[in-house]
Amino acid sequence: MRIIDQVRLEVEKYLGVSPGYSFGKTRKREIAEARQLTAYFAYELEVANFEQIGQYFGKGHSTILQGVKKIKLKYGYDK
Repeated sequence: MRIIDQVRLEVEKYLGVSPGYSFGKTRKREIAEARQLTAYFAYELEVANFEQIGQYFGKGHSTILQGVKKIKLKYGYDK
């Protein structure tokens, strides 16, 4: 199991999202947040870059970048 898989599973478990739902196309807040948190942790832990994370979720790198920025603002990680 890759590190990004482990991060995703832990984030989904913490947020109460069913495993694998982060891959869906839905924009539901809790699923989008799980995807964004996974992207944030994967990027900050230097597991993958935005392009690789985007490929993992089937999203563009700019979508991942925006999600990471939202997490930084929401949780104050950008200080």
